[in-house]
Amino acid sequence: MLEKLFNNPGEKIKKIALTIFWIEFIGGSITALIFTLIGILESGIVLVLLLPITIIISLGIAWLSSILLYGFGELISNSVCLYEINNKIKQTGKNPSNTTESMISAEEKNMSFVTASDIKERNIPFAPSKVFKNVMGTASSYRSPQQIKGCLESALEILKDPVEKKYVSIVLSLSDEEIKEFVNDLNRKFQ
Repeated sequence: MLEKLFNNPGEKIKKIALTIFWIEFIGGSITALIFTLIGILESGIVLVLLLPITIIISLGIAWLSSILLYGFGELISNSVCLYEINNKIKQTGKNPSNTTESMISAEEKNMSFVTASDIKERNIPFAPSKVFKNVMGTASSYRSPQQIKGCLESALEILKDPVEKKYVSIVLSLSDEEIKEFVNDLNRKFQ
């Protein structure tokens, strides 16, 4: 039971950051409205112009206080993904930079481009490296499309082959529903 409390800390931190943002923004807007109404009632002077200014300031403060926490959550999510990818690479016993497959250029593979139709039909018009297979395996272990996208974005830094990078870039352009289905289908092909 307690293990679930600490699963996916990056995603939980990001959700907390968004919650804090909305609480601060709504609270700041309500406070601005109340102070504006009190000012109008007590002084009789129309302070209506202060309301939008204070709401904008409230929005800025809420954003600033939440963006750092959200960024930290994103950092943790991406670090976990990279850690899992590196562990899978270690388990295979091969360093991707030492494999001849990662040194072969796109022209040598006779692959100058990857198209969206390749993605749609689940075609892999190149010989995928172990690293690419590990990336897809790790990405398929995540449940939410946001986690999968975060993992694939992190993988772009690891992949050496430009064709594999382009393939992952096209996958990242898919809708949330398509990306989860695609990664699962591709991982099944590799098993």
